[in-house]
Amino acid sequence: MTMRFVLYQSVSQGKMVEFYCTTKTEAMQRIQDCVSRGGCRFYVAGTVTLARFQAVRAKFADSYETGLTRHQIRRRKEGGCAVTYVVWWWNKIEVRFWLLITPGRGAIWRLETPLALSDRGSRLKINGDYELLLLSRSSASGGDESWTWRLDTASFEQWRHRLERSVNVYPKNPSRLSQSLYSLYRMPGFRGIRQQVGLLVGDARRQWKSRYSNADFPDTPGLGYVSRIKAEIQDAATFLQQCINSHARQAIAEALRMNHES
Repeated sequence: MTMRFVLYQSVSQGKMVEFYCTTKTEAMQRIQDCVSRGGCRFYVAGTVTLARFQAVRAKFADSYETGLTRHQIRRRKEGGCAVTYVVWWWNKIEVRFWLLITPGRGAIWRLETPLALSDRGSRLKINGDYELLLLSRSSASGGDESWTWRLDTASFEQWRHRLERSVNVYPKNPSRLSQSLYSLYRMPGFRGIRQQVGLLVGDARRQWKSRYSNADFPDTPGLGYVSRIKAEIQDAATFLQQCINSHARQAIAEALRMNHES
């Protein structure tokens, strides 16, 4: 793969505007791709049940032309028309979706109320804790701005307090700090998140040194970069079937758990 990444393309139909995700990290990467490489600057977010998924998808295709090929996308952008990408994510409860929109004319401005990705008060969030925003790179990396994910302010502060408490109770409960660090380093390794993890662990290390002097700080596993995630699902039917299968497995597991407890 070349260094200039492109948006994933459906092998079967050549469509580039719909993406089907079954993990949070994949959904975050697809959203970031649509914004940083697809030129999207506005979005609409929502949820839909499995029963309504196909009907809502058909509405988007009919109203916002979410079935374009690469050639059609280029022609629309050159003609001053908006292009709408769709990211679908099954979060094991419902299907979440994001309509990601490029500047230009289109029915979506009349039928929806898109929010600006760059506005501080309307940043796109996922799971209520990660937000997408423009951050400056280091001078060694060129110093320019690029889109990335990070913890929002409230979530960052919650993590700071969690680590502070974990360090304070370490003599009585050493596993608490280990568990906190393990959870922290399982976060998706996007650039903005990696920077925040470094800040949080740095604060925890300083607090540790002030309380426990020369004692060694617990080992940290390190937070890697997010690698390119291959688009495993190429069509809506396969995505829906996987969602249904996942839902059925959860229902069976819950029934077994309740039976065991009774």
